[in-house]
Amino acid sequence: DGDKVLVKCTPTAEQGDYAVVMVDDDNGVVKKFEYGDGYITLHSVNPMYPPRRFEGKEMLRIRIFGIVKGLRRSY
Repeated sequence: DGDKVLVKCTPTAEQGDYAVVMVDDDNGVVKKFEYGDGYITLHSVNPMYPPRRFEGKEMLRIRIFGIVKGLRRSY
C-alpha cells in the first residue's frame, strides 16, 4: 500500500520484467513476468504469495498493461 510506480504502457513484457497485469479482469497487480514454451508464470515481490503459473489456454486469462520503469515508496 502506498507505493507509486512509473509504468510504460505496452501490451507485452520481456522475461524478467516487472509488469502491471490483470488476471480475469480483476484488479491490476505488479508481478515479475516469466514465460516459456506454453506457459507464463507471475512472481510476487512479497514472498507470502506463491508464484502463479498459467499454461496453454489459461495464458489468455492474463492481460498486460505495461512494464514498471520506476518505484517510489513512502515510509
